[in-house]
Amino acid sequence: MATSKRNVKWIRAEIERLDPETDSEQIVRLTSCQLLPKSLLVVHLFYTVGFIRFAGPPVSAESVDRNGTGMLYDHGIRRADETMFHLFSWVDDGVSNPTSMKSLDYVRNWHSGVARDWPMPMHTFQHSAAVFTLIYDRLLRHIAGSPGLNENERRAQLIHWRSVSERLGVTDIPHTWQEMEQLLETYEHGTEFAYSPPGQRLANALVDQFATRWFPKPLRWFGRWLALAFSEEHVIDTLGIPRPPTAFSYTVRRLARVAVFAKRHLLPDPREVLRLSDIITAHKDSALVNPSIPASGTTRSER
Repeated sequence: MATSKRNVKWIRAEIERLDPETDSEQIVRLTSCQLLPKSLLVVHLFYTVGFIRFAGPPVSAESVDRNGTGMLYDHGIRRADETMFHLFSWVDDGVSNPTSMKSLDYVRNWHSGVARDWPMPMHTFQHSAAVFTLIYDRLLRHIAGSPGLNENERRAQLIHWRSVSERLGVTDIPHTWQEMEQLLETYEHGTEFAYSPPGQRLANALVDQFATRWFPKPLRWFGRWLALAFSEEHVIDTLGIPRPPTAFSYTVRRLARVAVFAKRHLLPDPREVLRLSDIITAHKDSALVNPSIPASGTTRSER
């Protein structure tokens, strides 16, 4: 498939040909390959924007912040790369793959270990499932102002992240795209999603780590504004983080719209389907200790 369709727009046609009920893993991988460039900076931005949302529920923020002593503050880049590796490997290999199942069990056990001292209610994990399911579509529509995912892609994303969440022990996950959207909207405009000092500290740390990693000191303000410009306003407003200047956000989002249009309609699709986890492991500045088994040596005190 990859070699016979070089330098043409083949991904969209392939997604339309596939059945999301039986081919969800392949559709999810193709969607990611079509939208994401082979750039650790971009996927780290993607990670930062997504994980800022998890600072919204105070109980979730407290479990990661741990009174300002969490691993995020001392080993933030390593934590980001390890988390991205896990998430992307589930996309690369599919949830049913033995390697993915081992990774999912590792993450579930990690969460269980944290919960002994910092328990999180089920609604925080249901919120996470909604964020992961909807994030591509929301970034396209709410940030870039572009058309969102098509019906095949939406159904595949729903099936994929439901499977991931169920493997992680999450219950009562919505069965339809509309229900997943309703869950996210209701949750992020409800009482469980609110300002807290740990949440604000955590979100600022995520943004600052992105800026520090990719921009020299004189331009770290740019990296910070960039991450916030890609974040939805109600999220950063809830966390009490000042928005970037309106003109900056408008410009960044318009440029994102142009980039999405070019990636989807003008530039040739990749000759081969990209392994997203390779973006992390192959980068010269990757923080993974051992790319084949990330975080295997992490002790509970580090968590």
